[in-house]
Amino acid sequence: MKKVIIAAMVLALALPLLGACKDAADKTRDNMEAAGEAIDEAVEETGDALEKAGEDLKEVTNDAVDSAKEAGKNVRDSLEKAGKQAKEATKKAIDDL
Repeated sequence: MKKVIIAAMVLALALPLLGACKDAADKTRDNMEAAGEAIDEAVEETGDALEKAGEDLKEVTNDAVDSAKEAGKNVRDSLEKAGKQAKEATKKAIDDL
């Protein structure tokens, strides 16, 4: 009879412990699901931010290319003007001789 009473006491003490373990497992599963959702959201936001940064970089690069083209055109125009002025000055110097 003593063994039966001891077994009943052990069982009575084990049941709340098993319930607590189940609760802990449920909470862990819930927390893992929430963490997974947070990670998915963070990955999506990071992807969006990288895409926006790529678009901004492309726009800045295009602006830089356009500025370089404009600067090259301005230099070419200035050189042509200087060449014409030098040609006219040379003609004038020859005529003055």
